[in-house]
Amino acid sequence: MARPTIGLFHKHPHASAECCIGMIKALSVSHRIQLLDVRECTYRKMRSLQIVAFPGGVGEADEWSQIFHDAVADVRLFAQKGGVYLGICMGAYWAGPGYFDLIKGLEVGQYIKQPNSEIKRSYATTADIEWYGVPRQMFFWDGPVFNEVGEVVGRYKNGGVMALRKDNIGLIGCHPESQESWYGKKYLKNKWHGGRHWELLQEFTRSLLRGV
Repeated sequence: MARPTIGLFHKHPHASAECCIGMIKALSVSHRIQLLDVRECTYRKMRSLQIVAFPGGVGEADEWSQIFHDAVADVRLFAQKGGVYLGICMGAYWAGPGYFDLIKGLEVGQYIKQPNSEIKRSYATTADIEWYGVPRQMFFWDGPVFNEVGEVVGRYKNGGVMALRKDNIGLIGCHPESQESWYGKKYLKNKWHGGRHWELLQEFTRSLLRGV
């Protein structure tokens, strides 16, 4: 049986090279990976893919508009036609209103700006989360929090939604694709997950395909 193909968007730093490498390492075991640049974000190109994935990175609304002004309708059409959208951190922000706007009623905010968030500034750390009710510490860098508009897969310490699945759209605020090299700081060295979070990402991605 052929492995599903993921089109992985890359445009450093908006779609971070390190995040892309992490997703390739985590998902290439069970999926074929093709890199997509913005010129290839057309429905004609994407319709041959089962999944399009948008990784973490940096960027503001104005920058997003400049990058994707010719591709917004194509990405939306891909999702409307049943193609899977996988967004991690910045890629998950991009699924929300004002961006690709892929889930009706979706609200996306910065977790660090929530009044009851235990993380109050943007830096490399781990967040205490629950993934299907199991406590874990997952790599976090200014990720989003969502309202409950689909199946909740993960929650932050304050109960906010960290990861959700709505039909063929999957969004994750933390970084399950994180690599060991990301844990180089002294306060992170004993937090490396040993690849276990890659397995969570693999299953999450497979579940999106089952929901199509």
